[in-house]
Amino acid sequence: MVAALTPLEEVARLRALAGLDVLDSGPEPEFDALVKAAALVCGVPISLVSLVDENRQWFKANIGLPGVTETPRDVAFCAHAIHADDLFEVPDAAADERFADNPLVTGQPDIRFYAGAPIRLSDGMRVGTLCVIDRQPRVLTHAQREILLHLSVAAARALETRAALRKFEQATLLRMEREYDMRIIVDAVPAMLAYWNRDLRCRFANRAYELWFGVHPDALVGQHIQDLLGPELFALNKPYLDAALNGDAQTFERVVPGPGGVKRHSLTNYTPHIVNGKVLGILVHVSDVSPLKTAEKALRNEIVQRERAHELLRLRTASLSEAQRLGRIGNWSWSVAEDVTTWSDELYRIFRLEPGSSAPSGAEHARIYGAESFSRLQASVEAALSSGQPYALELECVRADGSTGWLEMRGEAERDAAGAVVGLRGTVQDITERRALSDELAKQHELLRVTLQSIGDAVITTNESANVTWLNPAAERMTGWLNDEARGRPISQVFHIVHETTRKISPSPVDACISEGVMAGLADRTVLISRTGSEFGVEDSAAPIRNERGELLGVVLVFHDVTEQRRLSGEMSYRATHDALTGLTNRAEFESRLARTLNKAHEEKSEHALMFIDLDQFKLVNDACGHSAGDQLLQHVAKLLRDTVRARDTLARLGGMSSLSFLSTARANRRSESPSKFATAWTNSGFFMMSAGSGLAQASASFRSTIAGRLRRQFCRQPIRRATRRKRRAVIACTPGLMQMHQCTPVMEKPNGRRAWNTPSTRTGSYCMRNGLSLWARRGEDYMRRFS
Repeated sequence: MVAALTPLEEVARLRALAGLDVLDSGPEPEFDALVKAAALVCGVPISLVSLVDENRQWFKANIGLPGVTETPRDVAFCAHAIHADDLFEVPDAAADERFADNPLVTGQPDIRFYAGAPIRLSDGMRVGTLCVIDRQPRVLTHAQREILLHLSVAAARALETRAALRKFEQATLLRMEREYDMRIIVDAVPAMLAYWNRDLRCRFANRAYELWFGVHPDALVGQHIQDLLGPELFALNKPYLDAALNGDAQTFERVVPGPGGVKRHSLTNYTPHIVNGKVLGILVHVSDVSPLKTAEKALRNEIVQRERAHELLRLRTASLSEAQRLGRIGNWSWSVAEDVTTWSDELYRIFRLEPGSSAPSGAEHARIYGAESFSRLQASVEAALSSGQPYALELECVRADGSTGWLEMRGEAERDAAGAVVGLRGTVQDITERRALSDELAKQHELLRVTLQSIGDAVITTNESANVTWLNPAAERMTGWLNDEARGRPISQVFHIVHETTRKISPSPVDACISEGVMAGLADRTVLISRTGSEFGVEDSAAPIRNERGELLGVVLVFHDVTEQRRLSGEMSYRATHDALTGLTNRAEFESRLARTLNKAHEEKSEHALMFIDLDQFKLVNDACGHSAGDQLLQHVAKLLRDTVRARDTLARLGGMSSLSFLSTARANRRSESPSKFATAWTNSGFFMMSAGSGLAQASASFRSTIAGRLRRQFCRQPIRRATRRKRRAVIACTPGLMQMHQCTPVMEKPNGRRAWNTPSTRTGSYCMRNGLSLWARRGEDYMRRFS
């Protein structure tokens, strides 16, 4: 298969085809008639109007190939036919080497014969063909060829006519749209617009006429202008109408009455419509200038007011000059084009110059401001001239009398109507005293900053909303927050404090200070939790920050680390209240707790229990094994007791070698639980069978327990109470003489079946041990009175 060559004028040809605006359009009867005529004349089953674009041939009209609208250009016979103005004919495509292997020949539609007449437009561009196709080889007659060429000319004219009609329709639609838009615009104009011909009859009027005269604009068309204006108004306007008809434009003002008695002050323009030197009509434009007349009157009044204001301004200028003198503020201006500088009188006085003298030149400015200040001034002036950027500078100057001072200079650009910079203007204020105060304040501020940065106490400041504004390094270290990170955050987020024991969040002293307006401090035992989780015991105070009017500006919070102090204090307190050997509560702390418990029992009618424990045979351990073994035994017993009592019970070593007790808040029906647990734990401890006697409520119960046997619980019943009362009387009698009483344990038989360890005596088969319980004579009366 040989592909068709691309025509030399392909770009122009494709542009012409696109200009027809026909591709992918629907069927049209005139083109269908052409292909039917071609098929009938040539006696073939297939006839097409084929248009060849860049990549395809598209069928505008189609007979014999139902459902087919296009084929690729590289297999199209018509792509060969558009290269010449003559008929392109292929008698037998299967025998033609250019088309023998063409898919349109080897497959459907099984083309054998093809004849195509090029469709040549008026500009010479061949955009397609009118072709006939047969599935059998054949040759056209001379007459058929001529008719086919004539039909292709008709197809070209039909395409061009179609395109022209479409353009005409589009132009007509566009003109109608423009006329409609123009009508909308004209009707929207508040002024009256109309066209009157030379006979002064209306040809057009906008809707404003309906508002002014109450006549619909369509009803005015064809009417004479006198019918609209009326005899009186027409007579007033007739001279202007005659002048306009003579070719002279007219402009005049007139009061025009309207519907409802409304009168409008109008400005009327008559513009003659002249064509080839002949006036054909008048274009009338009438504007309502009533607002302008009102504005004119107001303007006249404003002029009067401005004259008064000018006089007032003159007076105020004098006042301003006086104010400048008092405030030591001068003003200046500089014209760039004329290079003229103007100073106010006060500016001369600031520089110690005589008012009215010549202003300093540029070179003199370099002298009175010094090198560094003048360099900054020059850079600011150049920026203002180039970009219009205003500036404000503090400059050091040397006055005419040789004294130095500080000036605040402000300047801005002056622009003309076009926006170009034409000069500079500004003010100069003598700030020598203010600068001295500012320097002193900066010195004090730096001193305060260095002090706060250096002190060991942590300092945090907040605003009136309790948001952090500043932290010193000590506060950064303790809170874990850097100053920049903490700024703007709530104080509760940065200064996170809880109670040391309960771990509940502690009230913020900053919030208390803000709400109450007075100094506030932290609650006792407060702990600061840092951002990293570290904890610090802290003490602090928060004080309000106020301005000179007493308004609250914020709060300063000062705190320091007391963690080590609390640790040492806790350690000292622990050592003062606990036994060094066993770690149990000592006698002084126990008696203090006992007194509090008794007071509570009396006030709340509550029940408590007191248990004394005496270790039997303890002296035997010290004698046989040494005091270190006895110490270990006491420590082990203390541990057993800690494991068997509750956390809220008080366990104490009251003195001596073996006297222990604990204070319980148990009810009466549960008081025996702790002695039972201790007895069980003691039995299972793995030590030799050393006994311990214990008694609840009365000291003598311990003695009775020892007599009754080891590993027992002994409760104080009535006989014991009677014996206790007799003993109490004896103790009271002995108290004045500070006499100390002792009880001795009776000889107890060795239990059957049990082995004694290191029995002191084997003569009688019995053993005797001294009870370790001793009653304190000096405190006996007090204990007996408390527990009676």
